[in-house]
Amino acid sequence: MSSEKAKKIVHLVWSFGTGGIQVMVADMVNRQSVDHQVLLLIINRNPTETLLARVSDRVKVHRLERKRGRFTPLKYIWINLIIHFFRPDAIHCHIPDQARLLFFIKRKKLCLTLHDVNKDLKDIHLYGKIFSISKSVQEDLRKRAGLDSRVIYNGIDLSGIRVKEWKPQETFRIVILSRLIHEKKGQDVFIRALSQLVRSREGKEIHATIIGDGDSMHFLKTLTDDLGLAQHISFPGTMERKYIQEELRNFDLLVQPSRYEGFGITVIEGMAAGLPVLVSDVDGPMEIIQEGKYGSFFKSGDETDCALKIREIIEQSGKTEFRERVEEARVYVNENFSIESTSRNYCEGYFND
Repeated sequence: MSSEKAKKIVHLVWSFGTGGIQVMVADMVNRQSVDHQVLLLIINRNPTETLLARVSDRVKVHRLERKRGRFTPLKYIWINLIIHFFRPDAIHCHIPDQARLLFFIKRKKLCLTLHDVNKDLKDIHLYGKIFSISKSVQEDLRKRAGLDSRVIYNGIDLSGIRVKEWKPQETFRIVILSRLIHEKKGQDVFIRALSQLVRSREGKEIHATIIGDGDSMHFLKTLTDDLGLAQHISFPGTMERKYIQEELRNFDLLVQPSRYEGFGITVIEGMAAGLPVLVSDVDGPMEIIQEGKYGSFFKSGDETDCALKIREIIEQSGKTEFRERVEEARVYVNENFSIESTSRNYCEGYFND
């Protein structure tokens, strides 16, 4: 793209950790900075340095170093001065309340991505353009606020993901990738399902790795111990994205047992690595697997159904037809959920709609 067509884009984030939104923003600013001038504005202090290191030198990064829970008048002034002197053509926010930080910005420049259902929408009127990460999020906005939005699916950087090679294994390895917030993410449902499988003594030996950190860590570890599953489940905490991209291929199944979910970027990562995926039958993940065409699903919150579906996957995993279906899912993800297509669609949304 010629410099005459290049635009200036600001991405505004509260924090910059290892969550799915932040990782996607890192990948997106890298891609957008190929054709545009991009500023990444991180409000809170202590961003994850390894994620910052992934951000291209082409991207201008400002760290506001705000202490969580506090926002002084000086910080308000500083954030607006940074944006004023950058003179952006589009400001992309990722949490609805971020627009309240900004003064004297034309509404048409303010863009918001809704990353989940049930978000607080009291500031939604401040945005000129709204994007939803799935049709379920779009419908949630329409029902609760009477507003429409453009659906742009989250994308991932597919270049670093290594693909599974099927080999005979004595242990069937399951992975869950998510924040440890069981009320939403449903890890407790999976743990109870695994308990049923272990007690039944059917099929192969099973081991699950629950990757992530969060407020439910103690609860989930206690539940694991109470059910006698300490030898079957490990909690390594948060892992670097590079590790996940390289190691996903060594698992045999990715499970996302969420009670509600607007999308499910970890489902895409699993599919891209050539893993079969099992999701709860909530709107976002079901949209990704096309209602069962590209993955399996169980009734949300139902550990017995979850156990049944895991058992079925274990039994089918050695069959050619099953593996061909998994490969079809991998191709589908590569064609529809790349960070290149996501970044391109956002730029069209900022400037062409």
